[in-house]
Amino acid sequence: AYQIRNLEIEPDFLKYLPQNDPEVQAFNRVGEKFGSNYIALVGLESDDIFTYETLSTIDKMTEAFEALDEVKQVNSLTNIIDIKKVEGGLEVADLIPEVPKDPEELARLKEYTLSKEMYRNRLVSEDARYALIMIRLRENTSNIEVAKELKKISNDLAAGHKLYFSGVPMVMEFANRLIPSDMKRLMPIIV
Repeated sequence: AYQIRNLEIEPDFLKYLPQNDPEVQAFNRVGEKFGSNYIALVGLESDDIFTYETLSTIDKMTEAFEALDEVKQVNSLTNIIDIKKVEGGLEVADLIPEVPKDPEELARLKEYTLSKEMYRNRLVSEDARYALIMIRLRENTSNIEVAKELKKISNDLAAGHKLYFSGVPMVMEFANRLIPSDMKRLMPIIV
């Protein structure tokens, strides 16, 4: 009982994996090559993602996430590049350089985006009701604190939308909240 004061919680479940396992080593190599294995996912639900209001919300969230020092990269509908085959080569530009207000332009954008496999069911669902924002965190950051900040930003900027959170940092933040409350309940039973 005296040693309980030295008890620490390790919510990073990746550290529990056997580090000499070839699959774990491959996973770690991918993280090293691409900057991090710690990717947070924020999903947003709407009746239709392709409205001025919803796309503007996604754009504001994307900019707010990019402004965090702990964030290395953000990918969403409003900042992803689009590669088009044109006569004589390829054209590379933003998918949405500026969020359109015109309903016809929004309808064209929706049709085009959903026709492209690189966006459909990756950044936006096939029925255009769900959008995903992927946030890659920098190495050696406090994943739990960043996850808390990402949730706060999301809840502040996307009020009125249903939000979903996933990815290693979000799971760590959840575990960090859950484990202490479970321990308070279970310790007396164990004793």
